[in-house]
Amino acid sequence: MNTLLDNDLYKFTMMQAVWLKYPKARVRYQFINRRREDVFTEEAVHIIRERIMRLADCCLTEGELQFLAELPFIRFDFIEFLRGFTLSAEDVKVEFEDGHLHLWIEGTWVNTILWEVPLMAIISEVYFEVVDTNWTSDLSGYAKKTAEKGRRLSAEGCNFFDFGTRRRRSYAYQDAVVAAFNDVGGTFGGTSNLHFAMKYGLRPIGTMAHEWIMGHAGLGRVETANQVALDAWLEVYQGQLDTALTDTYTTEFFLQNIRGRLAQTYDALRHDSECPLGFADKVLQFYADEGIDPAEKGIVFSDSLNVDKAVEINRHVAGRTKAWFGIGTHFTNDFGDSCALNIVIKLYEVDGVKVAKISDNPIKASGDPLAVQRSLEAIQAAAVKLA
Repeated sequence: MNTLLDNDLYKFTMMQAVWLKYPKARVRYQFINRRREDVFTEEAVHIIRERIMRLADCCLTEGELQFLAELPFIRFDFIEFLRGFTLSAEDVKVEFEDGHLHLWIEGTWVNTILWEVPLMAIISEVYFEVVDTNWTSDLSGYAKKTAEKGRRLSAEGCNFFDFGTRRRRSYAYQDAVVAAFNDVGGTFGGTSNLHFAMKYGLRPIGTMAHEWIMGHAGLGRVETANQVALDAWLEVYQGQLDTALTDTYTTEFFLQNIRGRLAQTYDALRHDSECPLGFADKVLQFYADEGIDPAEKGIVFSDSLNVDKAVEINRHVAGRTKAWFGIGTHFTNDFGDSCALNIVIKLYEVDGVKVAKISDNPIKASGDPLAVQRSLEAIQAAAVKLA
């Protein structure tokens, strides 16, 4: 990685919001390897440390700053803040024990927020360079397979995006994916990766992540985190980037939280766990109950999608609401028996308060066990009051 722009848009949009509203907040992030049998080696960890140091030497070029400045939701004064901005390698702590990689990020929120996505990409790339080498590199063949995926999705009317930076096989493979989709055209709508959006003249895609809502739970209370986070987002972006993420503290609780004004204001919701078909039905019924025409709203689906799943979902919601598909690993790390890593980096602590993500899928829950338990209890108690 040789540019800070090799990152997802939502990290920069959240960074701008944190810079404006919480510039002194301190955070801690935790790396989680969900599949413990995927072990690392001393060589891999050594290379990961080297690449962390190399990324910390990067800053945005004038051309990259100009690209960001042309996005309608990026402020001029934030561009000035980014001029000369660098990440600090000292904020990343890497340990290795019995084949397992342990990694923490700690510092001010605004200065550490950009680490997550490139760190995951580095870890994934190194793993497939020196640990799992039982695969054959064939960029041309992979590009052809990718183009066929794009043609199938377009033929089915699926509006789709590349969301594959975090767990990609390598930079080269994501580059091949975006180039192939760009050539196919059709219903391909862009990429979450700012670098590739700039390189290929595409629309960068992204709004917020679980981190934004988890952060507000740490700064305030779990019970009010959804509403406070969404209101803060509206304050910063004034109706732009109006897609809300639903499942930080379960979709059921989220929908209780956004009844009325917020349901009217946000134009789309993002799905990231539980059955997508059941989620769609639940959201469409929610809009109907709120007196909102579901056809005027939309859903972004982004949970472990492949072409077949996207087609099934698109057929399920056709004519009832708008749908978009953010597809990641299936695009940038689809190598049969050489499976992609199942890794995440999640916010763990904000200003000394441990936070948790609950999710609709228990496997995706993260955080300190006591924080998870406290969050569950707070949600359950608040849900009773809201019912």
